[in-house]
Parts: sequence; structure tokens; C-alpha cells
Amino acid sequence: MGRDAARGVRMDIPVFVSCPTSLSPHQNDARKIILSHLQQYKLEARSLGRSDYPTELPLREVLVIAKHCAGGIILGFEQYRSLDGIDKPGTESESEARRGSGLPFPTPGTSWRRGYSSAWACRC
Repeated sequence: MGRDAARGVRMDIPVFVSCPTSLSPHQNDARKIILSHLQQYKLEARSLGRSDYPTELPLREVLVIAKHCAGGIILGFEQYRSLDGIDKPGTESESEARRGSGLPFPTPGTSWRRGYSSAWACRC
């Protein structure tokens, strides 16, 4: 048994949580529910701009935080909505977005964060 455990200090496992800063009330409610589940399972959410603040380049800081985490969660909430457009242009699956229906998109950062989280899982 570790020294902190012997003293009864609760040690949460750090988990990197990537989430947009600007959220709608509904998205923020969903975020709070997810964070409460993490706490319930003794996981500590670590996020750039929320629990940790960059001293240098933000991308570098993401890597620094992630190195000290046991895993990662990417909350890819909608951050952009196109009200008109073409989905999969030039392919057999091409379709036109219906005017006013809206096509929701997460930020481009969601994709690179997902890639980094895969790399974190493979780190040696």
C-alpha cells in the first residue's frame, strides 16, 4: 500500500479531456454529466484551458498534459453548422443538404485530438 493510501488520501487517476471552450447550455449540461461520471469512478479530468493553462505553445502543452494521463476523452461537440451544401461531392453518395436542415460539424481540432489520443494509447 502506498504512503498516500495509508494516510487515507484519495488519489484520482488523471484523464485528458478535450472539449471546446464555447458550449451551448445543452452541450455544457452533457459535459457536466460526463465529468460527474469521471469523478464517480475516481478519474480526474485534465483539460487545457480548464484545469491546466499553457505556459508556451498550446499544442505542446496538450502533449505535456497527456503524457501524465492514463487515457483521453474527446468531446466532439458541434461547433459549426452549414445550412446549405453538398455532402460527399463527386462521389456516388453525393447528396444535397436540405436548406435549413443544417449539417453539424465538430471543430477540425477534434480530428487531430483523436489522432493524438490513439498515439497516447500506443506510447511506450
